[in-house]
Amino acid sequence: MRYNYCIVLFCLFCYSISHSQIVEPSAGIGKQMLQIEMEGQYAIQKEGKTKQVAWSIPSLLFRYGLSNAVELQLNAPLIREHLYENDHLIHSLNKFDHVQLGLSVNLWKQKNILPAAAIMGRIILPFENNLKINTLGKIVSLNFSNTINEHFSLNYNIGYAYETDATKSGYYIANLSYNLNSKIHFFLENFADFNKEMIVSQNLNLGGGYNIKNNLSIDYSIAKGLNHNLFYTSLLVTWQINTQKK
Repeated sequence: MRYNYCIVLFCLFCYSISHSQIVEPSAGIGKQMLQIEMEGQYAIQKEGKTKQVAWSIPSLLFRYGLSNAVELQLNAPLIREHLYENDHLIHSLNKFDHVQLGLSVNLWKQKNILPAAAIMGRIILPFENNLKINTLGKIVSLNFSNTINEHFSLNYNIGYAYETDATKSGYYIANLSYNLNSKIHFFLENFADFNKEMIVSQNLNLGGGYNIKNNLSIDYSIAKGLNHNLFYTSLLVTWQINTQKK
């Protein structure tokens, strides 16, 4: 019974870090552009005598512009998991985590204080069991952004997640970005999962990045749980490819 309880805690932990990516953009990439995002992440969380440790090695997100308003998305995370109790390893596995398939549609551009907006929807495919319609999860979010001036922008998401075990929750991400120049940027981000009763997890994320080329950038971030004992760090490489025939 104790082992089963620990596994449930660990599953909740893995779900919570699945939303810890940098805020989703309010506009898709251009038509016939392919963007590949490769993220390596290390996360650790403690709950009493139980410690959960996870690596993504790496998580892959593919974005493809069907048009200048519609973007296809495919997320395929490779996860390594360790579960400890009283500093003893009791569970370990390597797996492809739930694959997410979806799209983002631009709604409108920014006009004065009205933010730019897009709607994003993804289906969550749990491949560890026999795939059935009633086990599919769903994520829907509205993604907004306001460009304040040439240096600052405010980006924020509000979303709803229906997990593969039928658990329902909401989440939000708020991100303040600062562009020092055309090469270097920084950000401060707050993100949380919540249900009808409470905020389940709330986290603060700090990071920055460097644009190596016009189509290649690298970002590094660290995050800490505000209402739970969580720490994670991640390294993200973004590469954009123009697939149009010249």
